Amino acid sequence: MRDRMNVYFPPELLKQITELADRKKLSRSAIVEAAVLSFLSPDGADRREAAYTRRLDRLSR
Repeated sequence: MRDRMNVYFPPELLKQITELADRKKLSRSAIVEAAVLSFLSPDGADRREAAYTRRLDRLSR
């Protein structure tokens, strides 16, 4: 059983999710679920730190 959750994404991020789902022939839910699982995985801490760093670099420009 799955629980429903409503989330809101910026338009550009939703566009990227949709395009990836179309290319991979998957649902948007499957793409978001994979991203969240990856984010929460034990080795995801290093990837999260790298993602935060990239994001902060972009914001500070």
